[in-house]
Amino acid sequence: MSCFSARAAAVCRSFACAVLSAFILAALGGCGPEQPHTAQPDTPSTGSQTQPDTSSDTQAPPATAAESDPYEFERNGVLTFDNYTTTEIYENEAGNEKIYYRFHEPLREHDEPLPLLIFLHGLGDDARTRASMEAGNVGPFIHPLVRLENESADYACYALIPMTPLPLEGWWTERQLSAFVELMYKIIEDYNIDSRRVYVMGLSMGGYTVCDLLNNLPADTFAAAVPMCGASELLYPEQLHNTGFRIYHAADDEIVSNWVSWGLYYQLKGSGHENVEIFESETGGHLAPLDNAFGDDGFFEWLFAQRLPDNAAE
Repeated sequence: MSCFSARAAAVCRSFACAVLSAFILAALGGCGPEQPHTAQPDTPSTGSQTQPDTSSDTQAPPATAAESDPYEFERNGVLTFDNYTTTEIYENEAGNEKIYYRFHEPLREHDEPLPLLIFLHGLGDDARTRASMEAGNVGPFIHPLVRLENESADYACYALIPMTPLPLEGWWTERQLSAFVELMYKIIEDYNIDSRRVYVMGLSMGGYTVCDLLNNLPADTFAAAVPMCGASELLYPEQLHNTGFRIYHAADDEIVSNWVSWGLYYQLKGSGHENVEIFESETGGHLAPLDNAFGDDGFFEWLFAQRLPDNAAE
């Protein structure tokens, strides 16, 4: 077993025990220090908080007979992300959990290790319909990525998009998220992936999950973290200085307050983190970060430039 495999196995064993505590802390704790008074909402209560209702993250079209097999659906012959991703099923090592995931392999042959991009969808996108994935959170991520990859070998990469299983019970469960961590390490081990260039992004529920992963995995797991319209307090922000952060939100978000993103930003800045930026649009609502990030080629240029130190991800 390689050093990386042994590290991954140890992480997976400890992850299941730690992640539930992180969910509880995220639900009950604050999200950071006091915000500036300019263009900010009224100060929220410091009492017990519950996870936001993200059930309307995506208004997916109703299922039709053509979607009886949601992963073979092709809408009127239009090119969809089925043309450059595959649907896979992973069963965890314990044999008690299965998760669906979309997987994108590089469009070009390559010899050098390539980055792995992970996108965690919001609650409105899950395994229930093929159309929800295409029309919702995931399409705006994969389409510009593939366009850039077609244009330049500099953007060749792998992409992993796990999907919360059915029946839909809300957020990732402890066991499901632990199974995803197993899958992530297995993919890094099995493919020609640069373990120093693993990037994690997530929208709404996925943004909260980005923070859960940062709280429960070794500090030098991700070279970049991009929570969008969803974030929670980090347990050890001072240990994440090798990870670049971009945080996205809209001031008029009607589902998740922009306070959670500002709280994370100020927590990171307060810990001395230098590679952190926040991007807040005045309008656009809950899903504005999809266009503000993935609609900007400069975002992918920044993302692909992030790399952990050579002695970090071993």
